[in-house]
Amino acid sequence: MNRALLGRTVGFALASLGVTACMATLTPQGAQVRPVTAAQKDRDCRFVSVVTAEESMGASTAGDAESAMNKARNKVAAAGGNAMLVISVSTTDASTTVVAEALTCRFADVGG
Repeated sequence: MNRALLGRTVGFALASLGVTACMATLTPQGAQVRPVTAAQKDRDCRFVSVVTAEESMGASTAGDAESAMNKARNKVAAAGGNAMLVISVSTTDASTTVVAEALTCRFADVGG
């Protein structure tokens, strides 16, 4: 294999790794975390903790936002919550940060 082709092949492989390596996926527990409204929280949920999740340098701003939200849901699950109330989402060209309350909720009482 000539050097130019080898360089392009290695470069493409590294670029592909970089694009996919930054996207956080949901854990099975994180996938069970549900969003709630402030009214649902006040009526049917117990506060666990505040979680913060950030993603940067992804393939796109939308990808960063999705990844940050996935990280937040995973952190809520790890803290023992089954729901979250998003407090804020801050997105710039460089990163997205999600701040949310981890909650435990009685979903039979909130329509789900």
